[in-house]
Amino acid sequence: MPPPRATTVLTDAETRKLESELVAARNRAAEAAAKPAGDADQP
Repeated sequence: MPPPRATTVLTDAETRKLESELVAARNRAAEAAAKPAGDADQP
């Protein structure tokens, strides 16, 4: 058995917030991947 955790478990509100942030990051990454390479910002 592993030793007891030193930190507490996330609350429901914290879990929902993290899930929504992960979904938003996934959507941003999918949009960026869907763009053609020629549309990238040029320096």
